[in-house]
Amino acid sequence: MTSAAGKRQTIVVVGASGYIGGHLVSALIEKGFAVNCLVRPSTDSREIDFLRSLSAQTYVGDLLQMDPSVSVAFRGADTAVNLVGSVAPPKGQSLDDLHFRVTQALVNECLLQQVPRVLLVTALGTADDAKTKYQSTKWKAEQHVKASKLKSIIARPSLIVGRAVGRRDSKLIKRYCDLILDPKRPQVPLIEGGENKVQPLYVGDLAQALVALLTSDAYDGRVVELGGPEVITLRRLVEMLMSVLSVNKPIKNVPAPLARLAAFFCELVQNVPLVTSDQVTLSTQHNICRENRLQELTGGRSTPLHQALRSYAALSQQ
Repeated sequence: MTSAAGKRQTIVVVGASGYIGGHLVSALIEKGFAVNCLVRPSTDSREIDFLRSLSAQTYVGDLLQMDPSVSVAFRGADTAVNLVGSVAPPKGQSLDDLHFRVTQALVNECLLQQVPRVLLVTALGTADDAKTKYQSTKWKAEQHVKASKLKSIIARPSLIVGRAVGRRDSKLIKRYCDLILDPKRPQVPLIEGGENKVQPLYVGDLAQALVALLTSDAYDGRVVELGGPEVITLRRLVEMLMSVLSVNKPIKNVPAPLARLAAFFCELVQNVPLVTSDQVTLSTQHNICRENRLQELTGGRSTPLHQALRSYAALSQQ
């Protein structure tokens, strides 16, 4: 992708080794962008090899530690994309570190290296009065980007599903697939029966929408919500996953108070909690767009949910 001046545009992607990252880097390379990937020192070497196989320049460094490779990754870039985030970080890593402090460091590096623009990917439900630390720290990150001197776009996707490239999956969907396929589990547990509504978004569509945001200045300064073409309950999504995986199990209703108790112990003893208190709260909230911009950004195209879920069919053969 070239600018009006004929220069090939360079995008630095922070969090490139993650689930969204692999898909976005692939889509950017396909569109002709030069891509610099910044990944943490703890990143699996197979993820780094995958990014390099796409012809992306990959740098290993920690934004919070200001490793020398960070400046090299940002130097000469036209836009920085921040994909870093998690609802269940490992022990020793706070949501504030992961969402706000990383974004703060990214903005500082953009100012130092004269990178003029930031695309921050957060999540639906991010707000100043959010009921979870996950959402409130993402809101804090959004406000920091907005207050900076940089051009900025904020993208808030709904629940992301499917896989088109790489090895990574949505952690939530992978967990449900594992529960469905586990022969030792006769039931699939869902908090409050999975009655909360979601708007599952195919990861390939998300990548294309993010590329569209990066190729236009019409969305600078805006918050863009992105969701799939269908609004369904989480319970229905799990039922569709079972159909794809050729497994039929009853769904077990787990009351929220019991789930919160389980989350307390998981957070207390597990390095990466199986369930967190934030996840329990999120499971009682709807996760749907107020103003979905997906088709606007993808030229009216969106992948049907049943098609997006087909990528999981191979899991039942493993």
